[in-house]
Amino acid sequence: MGEHKRNPTAINRAAAVPGAPGLTIDLDAMEKLLAGTTRFCEHCGLELAIFPPDDFFEHLYGTHAGLIEPAFVEAWRAYQNETDLAERLEMHRSQLFGYAWQLLTVRYDLRKKCVDSGVVTLPAGSGPH
Repeated sequence: MGEHKRNPTAINRAAAVPGAPGLTIDLDAMEKLLAGTTRFCEHCGLELAIFPPDDFFEHLYGTHAGLIEPAFVEAWRAYQNETDLAERLEMHRSQLFGYAWQLLTVRYDLRKKCVDSGVVTLPAGSGPH
């Protein structure tokens, strides 16, 4: 993860997900809960930790940049090149919440595990997890 490793004292680590009213995720607890869980790169099959996604992002946007939507690659490069620490932390926080939300949308098993353990709180009335 290198120099952009998260600083848990600098960003809100458990908060509502932007664009998803009522959904909250505790990122630190999610990282602990999913420790040892892996995923495979859909382009080359490399096995990577599923959360946090930092190594996956570095691999995806570095090794497979030509296969990815240019706007996403540009956003990743902007994050990598950001020199304002506060801005960089906010960009990273946004990336983490966005990735976590997407992950919980496509991986029902992980969503259930995170909700059952209290790592994720779903909006009221969202039905069964």
